[in-house]
Amino acid sequence: MLRRGGILIKSYPDFAVEPRNVRLALCTDWFAPHGQYGRTYSCWSVILTSYNFSLGMCMKPEYMFLTMVIPGPSNSKRCIDVYLEPLIKELLQLWHVGVLTHDHAMNQAFMMRAILMWTVNDLLVYGMASGWSTAGIMGCPVCMENTQAFRLQHGRKACYFDCHRQFLSHDHPYRRNKRSFTKNRQKRKIARPRLTGDEIHRRVEQYGTVVEEPLTYPPGYGNVHKWTKKSIFWDLPYWNTHLIRHNLDVMHIEKNVFDNIFNTVMDMDVADPTSGPGH
Repeated sequence: MLRRGGILIKSYPDFAVEPRNVRLALCTDWFAPHGQYGRTYSCWSVILTSYNFSLGMCMKPEYMFLTMVIPGPSNSKRCIDVYLEPLIKELLQLWHVGVLTHDHAMNQAFMMRAILMWTVNDLLVYGMASGWSTAGIMGCPVCMENTQAFRLQHGRKACYFDCHRQFLSHDHPYRRNKRSFTKNRQKRKIARPRLTGDEIHRRVEQYGTVVEEPLTYPPGYGNVHKWTKKSIFWDLPYWNTHLIRHNLDVMHIEKNVFDNIFNTVMDMDVADPTSGPGH
C-alpha cells in the first residue's frame, strides 16, 4: 500500500501520484507518570509517525509526532474515541483539502495531503481502536464469531490452543497430526475468508459510536459478537479500502508476556498484570 503501483494508486490515484503526500501510522499506549510503583495514575500518548521516511528513520524519536496526551487517572477504554475526535477531524481536512506547504528542496508551495494507513498497538489497544473486544472466547478479531477457542475445564480461562491449523493449506501434514496438537484430532475445517473492509463496515454501520451511546454496548454483545462500538476510524472515507487497518506491536506484546511469566515464576509481589491499562 505504500508503493505508488499498489492498491493506494488504484483506489486513490490523485493522492498516490504526488510523492510528497504523507502516509501516517497512529500508535497509542499508556504510561505511568509517577513510575511503576507510584500512585495509581495512567496517561495515554497518541503518536503519529510518517512512512515517507525510510525504515531506519520513521521510528526514530525525532520523526515521531506526539499529537496528544490523554489524561488519567483511569483507562479510557472504549471512550478513547472521544479524545481522538479532534485528530480525526484534522485527518479529514488533510485528506479532503490538505494544507499549503513549502517544499524547501524545490522552492515551491504545494497542497500537502495525508492518509492514515493503520494503527500499531498491543492487543488491548487493538480492541479499543478497532471496536472489537479482544478479551474472552471471541477475542480474535480475524475469526470473530467463528472462533474455535474454548475455556479451560478448571481455570475457565479462554484458550486458543490449536486454533491456528485451520489456516494451513488443506494438504498440510500438520492437519493430520494427532500427537503434536490436540490429542487424537485432525483438523479438516478450512478457515473462512477474511472479511473485507466493506463487509466489516456494513456490520458496524448499524451500531452507534461512543458519543451516541456512551453507556451501552450494541445488542448481542458477548453472545453473537464482540463489537463494543462503531470505531471513530470509520469516519475516514478511505478506511474501508485498506487491506490492513490495525497492526499488532509484536515487541510490545513479547515484553508483556515475558513480564507475566517472569513475575509468575519468581513469585513477585506485584499488581495483577492483567488489571492494568497496559496489559
